[in-house]
Amino acid sequence: MLTQLTAKLNREQPDNVALHTLWIGDFNRHHPLWDEPRNAHLFEDRYLDAAQPLLDALSDHDMEMLLPAGAPTLQASNSKNFTRPDNVFGTQELRNAVVSCSVKADLRPPLTDHFPIELHLDLSIPATTTQTKYNFRMTDWDTFRKALEHAELTRRSIPDTPVLSIVDFNKRLQDITNAIQQTVQQEVPETKPSKYAKRWWTKDLEKRRTAVQRLNRQSYTLRESPSHPVHTEYKAARNRYIDAIRATKKEHWETWLESASSQTVWTIGRYIQMGATDGGQACIPDLKKPDGTGTVSGNVEKSKILYDAFFPPECPPPDIPPNHQHPPPLFPTRPVTNAQIHDTSIRKSETGEK
Repeated sequence: MLTQLTAKLNREQPDNVALHTLWIGDFNRHHPLWDEPRNAHLFEDRYLDAAQPLLDALSDHDMEMLLPAGAPTLQASNSKNFTRPDNVFGTQELRNAVVSCSVKADLRPPLTDHFPIELHLDLSIPATTTQTKYNFRMTDWDTFRKALEHAELTRRSIPDTPVLSIVDFNKRLQDITNAIQQTVQQEVPETKPSKYAKRWWTKDLEKRRTAVQRLNRQSYTLRESPSHPVHTEYKAARNRYIDAIRATKKEHWETWLESASSQTVWTIGRYIQMGATDGGQACIPDLKKPDGTGTVSGNVEKSKILYDAFFPPECPPPDIPPNHQHPPPLFPTRPVTNAQIHDTSIRKSETGEK
């Protein structure tokens, strides 16, 4: 098992090594780090030299022993001696997830010399609490200003008199802040962050979209009257809606660039280098070889696999004699017309068939 593990580790790329890794099995190696002290006959130089590659692999990959030292995992059939050839190793990141790791001698099956090892891991994912935030971009500011003017706290706590002292200034400042916060709680809608949310979306765009959708329905209803003015009105509203989206996106992007910090500047640089994409993967992942012997990561090898899959070799010509007499057709056939193809495609599009 140690030979197979070492070969696999040599094939792994450093960037592909998982943070949470377990090595469990019969390593058939003995060392004072895990065997009982009474088995001193297993600590000779030849046994320690055989265990050294395992110790080197544990050190190179920051692995820790999860099964407590001194717990035997095998009882020899002849001498009935208890030894420790089996072991459990894990990464340091996995150490905190271990609930228990012990040998279950009472669950030992018949006609076997190894003991079962029971490992309990706590792999539960802590649930995150979604915090609601005020969505100021979706606020109707005309309604907000009216509510702030007529707020009871504003009319009652902020007198229209000169400020004569610092204490009076701080009190009025606090009263104004309280009035604004009270109006925010009443008029500003709350929102929960969503992975589908568009940060550049505004209340004005929502109003424009509603108007465009209304005109779209009217234009569709009056589609039999192409000269009706609603068609022109719908087209103009749609174009203004598209221009408003582009302008809002540009304004949001420029605002974000102007407010860039030492952390977000790297994200901005990555976005610029990526270019205009749909957010998907910019490369084809590793492909499996058709014979199942492994995967390929180079573009040339990927192109060869895709080419062979999409353009298989031509089939050999049929082995039919030149003067072969075919049997007569069972029924007469007629060529398919364009009208038949058109009628079939229209019918399938209406019913949703493919």
